[in-house]
Amino acid sequence: DRMINVAGLPPIAICVRAKFNYIDHAVKQNGKWVNCETDMVLVATDPSEPQPGAHVIDAGANIGACSLLMAKLGFRVISLEPLPEHLKMLFGSLVLNGAVATNNATRDGQVRVIVGAGGSKASTAVVGVASDGLRFSNSGTTEIFPVERRHLQFDQFRVLGRSVPVHTVASAVRDIPMQDPIHLLKIDVEGSELEVLRGARDLLISQRIRRILIEFWPPHLKRHGEYPMDLPWFLRSHGYDIYYPEVVWRQWLIAKQTVAPDAKIVSLEGCEDKPECVGKWALVPPSQFEMIQGRWTDILAVAKQPWNPGSTG
Repeated sequence: DRMINVAGLPPIAICVRAKFNYIDHAVKQNGKWVNCETDMVLVATDPSEPQPGAHVIDAGANIGACSLLMAKLGFRVISLEPLPEHLKMLFGSLVLNGAVATNNATRDGQVRVIVGAGGSKASTAVVGVASDGLRFSNSGTTEIFPVERRHLQFDQFRVLGRSVPVHTVASAVRDIPMQDPIHLLKIDVEGSELEVLRGARDLLISQRIRRILIEFWPPHLKRHGEYPMDLPWFLRSHGYDIYYPEVVWRQWLIAKQTVAPDAKIVSLEGCEDKPECVGKWALVPPSQFEMIQGRWTDILAVAKQPWNPGSTG
């Protein structure tokens, strides 16, 4: 199939499954995966590094719609994906577009694929799947659990016996020159978000990762034994400002009928009045982090300090 009308690019060849699957179907119907446009804006509007040549990490790449788009825009992409059914589509798309990295030194417009999930340490995990994911044929709802939890069963959820390797973000960027910042880390891992961040701790402390975009859904985090509000606080404690989509922020303020005097509605730096921008984001003070406890939304974290190549990470 083709992704069309995305970022002003010519149509992009992409492999999708013939059998119905939610994400593949959305790409076929819409000519794109909408979330990827958000990723593109976050990358393209970051003024901290000249374009192209920026480094992007796609943790939870699925069939590769976002990885492929960012490669086509000239970025150097590292994709982490554990599931064979997704990897088959991802590799096929990269071959069709000449975007496969032939070695660890990824060049502009290339994607280096790391087979495995993201986590806090190198290990092996097992795959879990929710019944609604099966019912709606959405393999994007697949979750990864430690091997020791392979026999656990949840309401409307089952952990399968299939095992996959786990890698840290720190190990994934080992071959990137130390003087290069990581432009964007995109995390879409269905409940393992904090584990992925723990595996990037030194990169966060040093602020080498400039921006982080996370799909946030509290029930998934809880299923993994995490407290959802630990996620924004973890990022805050490592020197990142936290942003929520402006529409979510405004809806919450209206529902609460309150005004947070220390909150400021802002758009991303350099994004104002640009036609490629996708909405605005709200800079959220720590006192208001809890507003998304029950929401399925995105979280954006932006490094407060400039990247110093001499620091750790």
